[in-house]
Amino acid sequence: MPLRQLVIFSADSARPRISDLAGLLIAPGEVTRMGGTARVSVLVNAAWRVHGLAAEFAARRLAMSWESTSDGQFQVRTSYTSALVPLVPPSFLDGSRLRLWFLAAGRVEGNEIVLGLGNNHALARPALAPLGLDGEVVKGPAIRIPGKSKVKRLADLIGERPTSAPPLAWPDGHR
Repeated sequence: MPLRQLVIFSADSARPRISDLAGLLIAPGEVTRMGGTARVSVLVNAAWRVHGLAAEFAARRLAMSWESTSDGQFQVRTSYTSALVPLVPPSFLDGSRLRLWFLAAGRVEGNEIVLGLGNNHALARPALAPLGLDGEVVKGPAIRIPGKSKVKRLADLIGERPTSAPPLAWPDGHR
């Protein structure tokens, strides 16, 4: 395995924070509030995503649950906690937020990255542009980020592949 230099703002260079879950709110994630608590839920299309999100939630000391849906997807939810009450959709992204977004709704398509979008899709392009990851909103809705250099940049920002992710499902800046 080649040595990697950590990138400023990368997921690998930051401590896990509750606010990182804001990345799920650009993906098809949502916050539900109840009394003085809130939870984050997101629908994902593969079991490896469930396992990857479980590890990310555990790193932030958040309990979670999941269930399969009738269409073969998985509904992933944190438990209700007061720690999630201040969570809002992000106006900016860093590697940790982008990692959670990719875990929930990202895919590699050759020399492109496609990130699935949720209800806050208007935030996607302005949040990605400062990272050098401008892309085009396409049907889905999703944002398509073309080019080898941008795939490498995204790979550097989101960090190492979770052990649950198939190798070709995670961007690799060395391919």
